[in-house]
Amino acid sequence: MSHSTLPGTGPWSWLEPGLWVYRSRELDLLGQADSLLADAAPAGRAGGPALLEAKRRLHAAGIGAATAPAAVGGGGHRYVVQVAIQFLAGYRDLNLRDAAHVGHGAVLCHDPEWHGRRELTEVIRGSLIGLAATEPAGEPDVAAVSTRAVRTASGWEISGLKAWVSRVLEADAFVVFARSPEHLGAFYVPAGSPGLSAMPAGGPMPPVKPVPPAGPLPGGPVPPGGPTPAVAAVPAVGRVPGGGAVPAVGAAPVGGAALAGRWHQADRFGQSGWS
Repeated sequence: MSHSTLPGTGPWSWLEPGLWVYRSRELDLLGQADSLLADAAPAGRAGGPALLEAKRRLHAAGIGAATAPAAVGGGGHRYVVQVAIQFLAGYRDLNLRDAAHVGHGAVLCHDPEWHGRRELTEVIRGSLIGLAATEPAGEPDVAAVSTRAVRTASGWEISGLKAWVSRVLEADAFVVFARSPEHLGAFYVPAGSPGLSAMPAGGPMPPVKPVPPAGPLPGGPVPPGGPTPAVAAVPAVGRVPGGGAVPAVGAAPVGGAALAGRWHQADRFGQSGWS
């Protein structure tokens, strides 16, 4: 708390011209965020476990999930609050941007198919979700994704290589873009999934080696709203007209590493897919 700054000083000198848009309770929240982010600056510079612990503290204080929908356990604040929180985070250390927001976990927050699931609860509590979209070819258009997703008896099997994955060392799970026979989709892949490996970016990319098929889901069907195994199949996220760029779901520094492998534990988002 001793590190907090006052309006007109530090980051507030930049925010002051726009503070008139904020309500009283939002300003109180921003003041709390400023104090916690100032204290968390060393953790942002250190990264790793220190950053993850700082993220959990920010979420426990209602900062990390401030603008996530109230229906899923978030603060339900207007998104303009997140704009200021992200500025305060970046002022202290750019790595804190992930700690002060649900980041790519927003995909789960805004997909009704995921409401009530354990993975979403963990996002609200501070689980960090990385993004795996870019591939070694470096093509920025999401429509060029070549990573493959094939439906199996136990869910989805994803095969491919991803480069420049955000938070590859700290993430609890990744949103992975892959192409099924029908369309382009986004998949939830836990960081500990069998067949998933990471390596420093810039080196030679290994071939994707096949692994034995995953077994059937344990325990049979999952009741609506109940805990869902990671390999359960879920429909895909919304369609982007013309196969264009996917809207950003949160700021995330890029990690200097790549993912490779064939993963069996993948859940799909939403109700349709990208062309």
